[in-house]
Amino acid sequence: MDPASVVSIVVQLDDNADRAAALASINEAVAGAFPGASAQVEREYDNALKGFALNAPAGSLDAIRAVSGVKAAFLDRETHVEGADDQVAGEGATNSARTSTQDPANLSAQLMMHADQITQKGDGKVIAVIDTGVDMTHPAFAGPLGGTPALSADKVASLTPQLGDGKTGTYVSEKFPFAYDYADNDPDASPTGQAGSHGTHVAGITAGNAGEIVGIAPDAQIIVAKVERDRGGIPDSALLSALDDMAVLRPDVVNLSLGQTAGMDNAADSVYAGIFETLQEKGVAVDAAAGNEF
Repeated sequence: MDPASVVSIVVQLDDNADRAAALASINEAVAGAFPGASAQVEREYDNALKGFALNAPAGSLDAIRAVSGVKAAFLDRETHVEGADDQVAGEGATNSARTSTQDPANLSAQLMMHADQITQKGDGKVIAVIDTGVDMTHPAFAGPLGGTPALSADKVASLTPQLGDGKTGTYVSEKFPFAYDYADNDPDASPTGQAGSHGTHVAGITAGNAGEIVGIAPDAQIIVAKVERDRGGIPDSALLSALDDMAVLRPDVVNLSLGQTAGMDNAADSVYAGIFETLQEKGVAVDAAAGNEF
């Protein structure tokens, strides 16, 4: 990589750091390493972590890391999701182990997860699916919700002004009380491309509530946080924006079925670990994949 090429760099600040002063010092450091260059703020994080996503020369990373008040900094990476099929919560599955009372169109949930045998159905709970987006018009989500939904339209409206990038997120329905595309910064959280069905599949397994297609928690609401760009690729900066907003929306569970096979570098690992701990302290359980391959 050309050290002078401009890239996205994620910067985490110390909790007690002055944001404006730290940014000024970062700009001095960048200009010192590359005269005439500066750091441009693309995203700000305030809820689950304190920091920025900046555009700056790639070769300025070490200089930024050395700035007083900077806790961690790393190059913004891009994860790619392989194309998923269109099955949702076992749609179209077959298995010779089924019983006469089990619908063959729902065997994945019934046989693998025993979804038909549990009494808790997720009523009053909220699950955030941070993924490639969700087809919220899919028939797997067409059923009525049981119980009293935790996130009403009024509740969401009161929370959105406190969000970071998700301030223009939308209330879609009782099933989908909040949706936002954090990768492309727009309210349309519908998936795009073949890989986009990954998020719909995950949401169906998690909380599908159709008559024939039932997930683990069919009465749970789903927050849709799309973190895959329409052109493909999931940047750390978008993923961190979604996680940052979860500290305000406070779902019961964050599902993060995305991972890097090779793991994360030390700086990135420490940032994610800190965010997961912060969310846990706020009562949000984070289910995160370690990787997508054996």
